[in-house]
Amino acid sequence: MRFLKTPLPSGNFAYLTFLIGLIGVGLVMVYSASYVHSMERFGNGYAVIQKHIAYLLIGSVFFLVASRIPMEWLAQYSRIIFIGVLVSLILVLIPGVGLRSGGARRWVALAGFTFQPAELLKCLYPFFFACWHNLLKDLYGEEVIGNFKDGFLKILGLPVLLSVFLILQPDYGTTAILWATTFVLLFLARYQLRYILGSIFIFGMSSYGLIVTSPYRMKRLLTYLDPWKDPLNSGFQIIQSMTAFHSGGFFGKGLGNSQAKLYYLPAAQNDFIFSIVGEEVGWIGVILICVLFFGLIYQGFRSAFRAKTEIGQLYGFGFSSLLGVQALINMSVSLGIVPNKGLTLPFVSYGGSSLVSLLAGAGFIYSLGFESERIESTHHVPKIKLKTKSVRSRKPVSVQSFKKVNRPIKRKSKSLTRSRKR
Repeated sequence: MRFLKTPLPSGNFAYLTFLIGLIGVGLVMVYSASYVHSMERFGNGYAVIQKHIAYLLIGSVFFLVASRIPMEWLAQYSRIIFIGVLVSLILVLIPGVGLRSGGARRWVALAGFTFQPAELLKCLYPFFFACWHNLLKDLYGEEVIGNFKDGFLKILGLPVLLSVFLILQPDYGTTAILWATTFVLLFLARYQLRYILGSIFIFGMSSYGLIVTSPYRMKRLLTYLDPWKDPLNSGFQIIQSMTAFHSGGFFGKGLGNSQAKLYYLPAAQNDFIFSIVGEEVGWIGVILICVLFFGLIYQGFRSAFRAKTEIGQLYGFGFSSLLGVQALINMSVSLGIVPNKGLTLPFVSYGGSSLVSLLAGAGFIYSLGFESERIESTHHVPKIKLKTKSVRSRKPVSVQSFKKVNRPIKRKSKSLTRSRKR
């Protein structure tokens, strides 16, 4: 593990700048949005922001560690990591271990700590997809991307398996992000476009079936279509969110002057912190956040483009796309464009597991620049080869048979040569 002692890369300073900008905005807005709530619940207006800073410090450690881990080294332990994440998703469903809150069981409590396995899955899912794709190519060859049975169906087995555990929680927001990222990765991995479009159609029909068969989800959809039918109950949250944006105007009311956070808007420091930004800082703050996200995602794509391994490229594009999809959904929910999914605004909202996991993922993106510099310095492009036995390869030749075939020719003795001459 000598790579832990190497200096941090300096090639993608812009990525770090946009990331720090989003974290800084998050610190200011979490403090502003949570002060009244902290004072009312804990008797200390700094309680929530102190926890947020603690999670930020932990996440920074994960960022530093992840930024020094090459993807080709991490790929060697992909199976162990995947089993660990899968076990954590199963633990959520066990009563007494998984914690239920708001009608969903999404948290795991172990040794006095609680974390959300779905957030860890967001960080690692592009990595799992890339390793699984690489494994299929090792088994069936490069032409697997055009094969429906051995390629496309088997690559979809990964998101289908993970979606089952997410739906059982239930966590439809993470499921939607997972599949949106999957479609992006399928396209970048050059799978057949007609297969991708067909899978998108099937996903849409499946989502529609889940909605119409559940009264709770159907009610949420109807509330999204017309929140004013029930303004004091199911439509209260989205109405207050849109009211906050409208009252903020272009320049906002000023930091700390939000009225929506005074128990008018639930989860003001979590899912609806974008509404507090719109009310206190106005559209100037909204545009600033959009610019920071655009810059972060663009720099993430640049890091992925410069990566020298396919796993690094797929992870860079996949995780950056995941950030963009989650941010877009959160902003759209706050503006009333899409139904509420219970998703945080990356790096801005308050949240322990979310902040730590996303910072670890950002560290992996940052490590792609390190990977590029390290490989360019050695003038060698490594090929990631998982230890698998190809189904098309012949039986390997053993060492003993190799020695028999390549046995050195012995010279004839002089006595034998003389006897033959006689």
